[in-house]
This record gives sequence, C-alpha cells and structure tokens, in this order.
Amino acid sequence: MSNSGLFEQAELSDPSRVPDWLMNEYRSFHRTVVDDDFPCSFGMAAEMNRELRYAFVENNDLTRLPETLNCFLRLSRSHPDVRHNLTVFFEPEAEPKTFEHYKNRFWQVLNFLHEHDSAPWPREIPTDKDDPLWEFCFGGDPIFMFAASPAYVQRRSRNYGNSFVMLFQPKRIFKGIESESAAGTKVRRVIRSRLKKWDGTASLHPDVIDYGEALIYRWKQYLLSDDSTPATGGCPFHFGKTQDDRGRRSSPIIRSEGENR
Repeated sequence: MSNSGLFEQAELSDPSRVPDWLMNEYRSFHRTVVDDDFPCSFGMAAEMNRELRYAFVENNDLTRLPETLNCFLRLSRSHPDVRHNLTVFFEPEAEPKTFEHYKNRFWQVLNFLHEHDSAPWPREIPTDKDDPLWEFCFGGDPIFMFAASPAYVQRRSRNYGNSFVMLFQPKRIFKGIESESAAGTKVRRVIRSRLKKWDGTASLHPDVIDYGEALIYRWKQYLLSDDSTPATGGCPFHFGKTQDDRGRRSSPIIRSEGENR
C-alpha cells in the first residue's frame, strides 16, 4: 500500500499493491466514466488523462482516510491548474443495502473527517450549515463532493458498480468554469443534456445546480435521492466549533444503525 494511501491509475491493476475487490471495482468505474455517452466530460477527461487519484477503505475502517485526504489536498495545491479529484472506494457489502444505509454512511464519513481535521475552517465559508453558502471543508480547503452507490437504480450517473464511492473535488478545480462564465455556461448546458439522456429522465433532479450558481444548499447535491424527491430537513453535518468539540472523536470503524458498538 502507498504510504499516503493515495494511488495512481496504473497501481489499481497491480495485485501486489491493491486488493482484488478494488481492482474489480475500479474496472467497473473506469468502464463507466470513459463511456462515450458518460455525462460528465470533466470526469471523463480527468480519468483518461490520469489526473484522478484513488484511495480505498476496507472493513469500514476510516483510520487512514483523514491523512490520505490531506496528502491529496497537498497534491492539489501544488498543481492548481490540474483538475485532480480524489475517488475513494469502499469495500463492497456482503449483502445488498438500502439507499438510506449509504446516506447514513456518507454523513458518518464526513463527520469523522471533520472531527480529525486539525486545520482552521476557511474564513470565506460560513460555519452555519443553515447558510446556503455553507459547504464541506477539510484541511482549509472548500470541497465539493458527491457519492455513488449500488443502491442507485434510476440515477445511473451515480452508480459505478458494487462499491460505495465518494468523490472529493477541491473548489479550485472549478476555476474558469463557474456558472457566470461563458465556458461554464456552455459546458453546463452540454452536461445537463447528456445527464438526462444517461439517466433516462425528462428533467434534472431538483437539487442539482452547478458550482457558482444561485444560492441553494450545496450539501443537498452531495447525495441526491434516486428519484426526483428533493432533500428535506436539516443538514446532517455536525460542526465542531470548539476544541472541546473536536476532542470528542467517534470510532474510525463505521457501523450501521442498530449494530453493537
């Protein structure tokens, strides 16, 4: 295993470096993302240009993930003009799980990362998660992310195989393609058209916007519902505003609701 927990594309085909399940899940991910009809041209280009970085979680153990994310962000900062993304694969479940299971897991992971983040919260990002401009941050970087899982049936664009997958995209990679830019407007129009075709829907999910668009809660896009039901209720993120809050850290082993701890 890489000391940092980060892997490049070629390493995911090396059985001496990664487990068999990861090689299988990566092949499924790669086939999907490089398909000529895949909606996101940015994701397709990043994968084909070997700009993505990868990590994995086995046995639901998140112990290494905070440092892996820190290593990735250092790489991203050192190459600000490269659209590096981090794709994290989670070991597939032994039995099929519900969408709610993966939704709970997603927020457990984000809360765990926040608890283990020693960097101060960026000044330009609100700490109030009820503010529409709030977004997840780690290591001092605002990060847009989304999740994919095998529980997605209707929304094919968020199903890459048998793994739960989380993708981390630092805000800097959207520079030059914000919604108010001509380039951003053009690309957004194309991606949205392709997304409707790929997912087989007549309209986009109501929570979908592009980075930089009008005020809407960005956290609602992180884990879209499989149908077109908009997110309701409050944001499940637990913001630790004090050092005491950061000191109460949860277990690095993710457990489903109802499991013994």
